[in-house]
Amino acid sequence: MRTSLRLPAVPALVLWCIVPGCASGDEGAGGGALPAPPRPTMGYVTNLERATIENEDYRRVLFTAEHMQLVLMTLQPGEKIGLEVHKDGDQFFRVEAGTGTVSMNGKVTEIGAGSAFVVPAGVEHNVVNTGTTPLKLYTVYCPPRHPPGTVQRTKREAEAAGR
Repeated sequence: MRTSLRLPAVPALVLWCIVPGCASGDEGAGGGALPAPPRPTMGYVTNLERATIENEDYRRVLFTAEHMQLVLMTLQPGEKIGLEVHKDGDQFFRVEAGTGTVSMNGKVTEIGAGSAFVVPAGVEHNVVNTGTTPLKLYTVYCPPRHPPGTVQRTKREAEAAGR
């Protein structure tokens, strides 16, 4: 007899930035650190699963705090983020829909809805949509990597922006 563990659905994500005094920034394609965003005076609440599944943009920054950033991403079938390394920042990913692979320092792992993975600073990584439907995920950068409010409809637009 097979049994399965069912975890309760989590309808909302609450993020608070409470660590004072640290400058943020990550070395981007332009070579300079991002300026620290204004310090939020409130947290941020959303139904993250729904927002991720409804997102059609390649990249959409939802929230930027001094030390972290929440970003939605959609990769079309066959699309990949591209091999990259963030020297000074960690990154958390969660997949809400679709299938693909993540490679970290050359080790490839299959991912799908419900998968989560962490990419520590200095780890070479790539995410590839290997399925026939869009791969919908969100990522948390620590520290922020993209300008607050960034929306890039396509990967081509993101590449043109240099990030």
